Amino acid sequence: MEHGQSRLPQSLAFPDDRPAASRLADVPANPESPRMTPSGVARLWQVGGWLLVAAIICLSLMPAPPDLGVEQGDKIGHLAAYGFTMLWFAQRRTALRQRLWLGLGLVTLGVAMEYAQRATGYRTFEVADMAADALGVALGWLAAPPRLPNFLIWAEKRLTRIF
Repeated sequence: MEHGQSRLPQSLAFPDDRPAASRLADVPANPESPRMTPSGVARLWQVGGWLLVAAIICLSLMPAPPDLGVEQGDKIGHLAAYGFTMLWFAQRRTALRQRLWLGLGLVTLGVAMEYAQRATGYRTFEVADMAADALGVALGWLAAPPRLPNFLIWAEKRLTRIF
């Protein structure tokens, strides 16, 4: 089996198991102007995901994080941040094994941030925050393709036509 091929029959495979370049092979290229390629969009998507991770780290370690103004608002923030980050990366990582590693990595990040907060002296360690992170990762996974549309493919189609 070649890299990137699904073991499932085509009728059961995720619709986006193919590499981005092969999904958009029918997009006409204009040789007169530089164009955004599907692989370029995928790279930008990856950078966006790492910026989300950086934002999580910064928000986790800043002395006075934003207050949502509701009781337990920080738990909502944890759930949303980790859920959206999981959903973001899951647009590119569609195989079960990839998503398992992604989810494990994000949950590990959440646990590590709680220990780092305890070490700062100005933030507190809360198991409930770790639970909110893990729940967010699970919800992000559940919302990821094929349940919701693959936003990366949508962005690739639009950006390769525009740029």
